[in-house]
This record gives sequence, structure tokens and C-alpha cells, in this order.
Amino acid sequence: MPNMVVHRTLQEYGTGDTVALALTQYSGMVLAAYEKFLVFARHVMSMPITNGRSKQFPAIARAEAENLVPGVDRVGSNQPQNEERLITLDDYQLISDEFLDEADDFVNHISSRQTYANQHGLACADQVDQRLSRMISIGARVADAGSGADLFIGGHVITAADAGAITAAYPATLTGSIKLQTVFAEMAQEFDERHISDANRVAFLSPYLTRVLLCDKTLLSRDYQGVNDLISRRMVECEGFVIEKTNNLPSADDSANTALPSQYRADFSKVAAQFIGDAEAVGQLTAMGGVRAIAPAWQDTKHGWYTGAKVWQGSKWLRKEACGELVLQ
Repeated sequence: MPNMVVHRTLQEYGTGDTVALALTQYSGMVLAAYEKFLVFARHVMSMPITNGRSKQFPAIARAEAENLVPGVDRVGSNQPQNEERLITLDDYQLISDEFLDEADDFVNHISSRQTYANQHGLACADQVDQRLSRMISIGARVADAGSGADLFIGGHVITAADAGAITAAYPATLTGSIKLQTVFAEMAQEFDERHISDANRVAFLSPYLTRVLLCDKTLLSRDYQGVNDLISRRMVECEGFVIEKTNNLPSADDSANTALPSQYRADFSKVAAQFIGDAEAVGQLTAMGGVRAIAPAWQDTKHGWYTGAKVWQGSKWLRKEACGELVLQ
């Protein structure tokens, strides 16, 4: 009996790599999952880097104006100071990977590739967001530098008046919601007084604090036209801040956490919420096209599939005056 001619359904144009179309599909699933689960990265200034390892960003102190006296020469006396913001790629790429044994893959009766792709995309997105989140708190804690025309305004930290757990400081009641709204109002005032536009303000809240905010039904009133939705209990905006619910707020003392690059290390154990007043509050560099899928690639000597996703990025606060955080005592 003659040999059968095998039709390779994952071959592109009938030639070459026998799993070429599968790789393309898998990459698309990883990218879709990664972009779906990102929260912080959607609200910061992200730029690709094609060569080198760092990128410089200029920072200029606020300029001043004065009277123009007729007949008096102007010599450009207003010379605000300059600073440099340098974002460097992290020392290591972030990676989420696994090896699938040939026998397990063969007898598997369910389609699991999309699940693996989602998990790898989610894992990378979580790690990226956690590093961006840390930079918001670090930027918020930087003090003012200089004065007058040479003033570089620092970040802003609001400390909850109540000691103890977040549930004590902001209970899930109307009172707790109003107290939390007061924090939003203070942060909005602070950004206003720093001449930061109100066009791109975002508040990052834990699921618990989002629930606390919802305890004030007037924010969801059906009697008013607005972006918040009473029926679905969806909180979109408060005091001009877009609400982003996230599980990636830092919550530990990472001062000595050697698993993190040094620029991300600080004590975040008291962080309750974070705010940015502008998309340029934090900057991010992405190398090699951002998130990249790993195969699935057949490992001949190991008789299985190696698969996953990886991303190489670096981040730093750019406008510390646009960074804010709420901390517990």
C-alpha cells in the first residue's frame, strides 16, 4: 500500500514550517491577553526603543514672566533650570513559560493552547503593571527641589487620618465613601494648583476601595446624566479622575527585595490608592516590539513543546508633580 500524502493544515502556502500558522495564531492570543489585562500601562507614556538601553527625557522648571519695560534691552534673563529623566531597560526580561510533554499533549482531550496563551499574557501584564505602579508611589514621595523660577515641584502623598487597616480607615459605608471622595477632592485640588491639566487624570483603586466608593448612591444617581452607571453599578469617574480597579497596587515592604531591580525597591506596605494627573507622570520603554510569544516550539531532544511569553521593559517617573498616593498611617 502506498504512503499517504499528509496535508499539513498549519503550513503556509503548502511549504516551509509545518506549524507556521499555529505560531501566528498563538502570538495573536498572547498579545490580545496581554493588552486586555494591562491597567497602568494604558495610562502612562510608553515608547519603543530600537537600540541602546536607555532614553533621555528633558525636564524644565516652571518659567516666570515679568514686565516689559519700553526701551530696555531684553537679554533672556529668564533661565529656568533643566533636569534629566533617564529611563533604562530593566536588567532582565520578564518571562512566563512552560514545557508541555508530548504524551500529555497527545492525550489531552480539551483545547488548552488559548488558555496557556491567556495565562502567559496575563502573567506578563501583571508584572509590568506592578512595576509601573511602584513608580507612581516612588514619584509621589520625591520632594520639591529648588525655588522660584528654578522650582521642580515634588509629588503629593495623602496620609489617612485613621490608623490601622484600610477597612477601619475607609469602611464600606456612606461615611467611608465620603471620606474617600475627600481624598479625591484634595488630590484634584493639588493637581490644579500645580497647573496640571485635568484631561488625563486617573485613580487606581483596589477592588475594596472601589466598593467603598460605590456606597454613596448619589455618585450613581439615575436622576443625573453622567458617565457612572447605576444599573450596572459601574464607577467610571470621581472628582475628574477616571477610576481603574486593579489588584496590582504594591502592598509589601520591598526595600530589600532583591527579586526586583533596585529602582523599584521601597516600602509599599501602607499604600492604599494611587493617582496620576497626566499621562506623562510615568514613562515606560519597551524593547523588541513589546510582549513576544515564545513559539510553541518543538524540542526534539526533550520530546515536547516549549511555550510562553516574554517582555522587556523599563520605567521611571517623569513628572513627579503629577504622581500622588494615599497611604495608611
